Amino acid sequence: MTKLSAEAKLPGVSVVIVNQDKIVYKKSLGWANRENKQPFTINTIENIGSVSKTFIAVALMKAIEKGYFTLETDINTILPFKVANPSFPNQPILIKHLVTHTSGIIDNDSIYHRSYLFRHTATIDPILQTFMHQYGYVGGIQDTTLQSFLQNYLTPKGTLYTQKNFYPSSPGTRSSYSNIGSALLAYLIEVKAGMSFADFTQTNILKPLRMHHSSWFLEKPIQNQHATPYFTTEIAIPFYSLITYPDGGLRTSAQDLSNYV
Repeated sequence: MTKLSAEAKLPGVSVVIVNQDKIVYKKSLGWANRENKQPFTINTIENIGSVSKTFIAVALMKAIEKGYFTLETDINTILPFKVANPSFPNQPILIKHLVTHTSGIIDNDSIYHRSYLFRHTATIDPILQTFMHQYGYVGGIQDTTLQSFLQNYLTPKGTLYTQKNFYPSSPGTRSSYSNIGSALLAYLIEVKAGMSFADFTQTNILKPLRMHHSSWFLEKPIQNQHATPYFTTEIAIPFYSLITYPDGGLRTSAQDLSNYV
């Protein structure tokens, strides 16, 4: 592990191995913050990216268990706005299509990258700034709630709508990994539960599993234990959040994640 982390030039890393009963191995190396010499530990909090989608899957199973819908449910029987592939307007998009990434909803990166909301500091490294502008991480989206983003992205009258947000293929026929499709699935759970997806997962997953140091948002108690996100070993990325937070926004520690595993 020491060799691998050195070769990959990771500022800090933590590994926990579990069996069905307990933690059998744990090891942390490096720094959560290089400048302050803050050690990286199994309790250091970081964004886990698309591993967050597994929490959508668990929440989905809980929603089905509660009788909110089934895998065969047409999403338009739940949504407060209508979503249809413009090339196949009469073909229903089902829950199972969102689960299997075959809904036809795709990530239009020219829009999706703007949904990352960075907390810009007074200065930002020119190399990082060039990268962010090159790949469209420039923000500027006005409606920053999950519902408003999805409605604007997926409905013809929406400010972010374009036919490029969909594949010209019938639902269920073509697979394409979709962050926005995953976020829509989380929003469907939100609608049926009558609470935010964050609150639903807090009640049904994080709290029962004693994941007490996990959150979808960069709250102050979390931030105090959060690893600095690095672009390179020397350049830090500003802290950020995601409008479509269920698809990649969970912040947790190796310790908390071992409870989940």
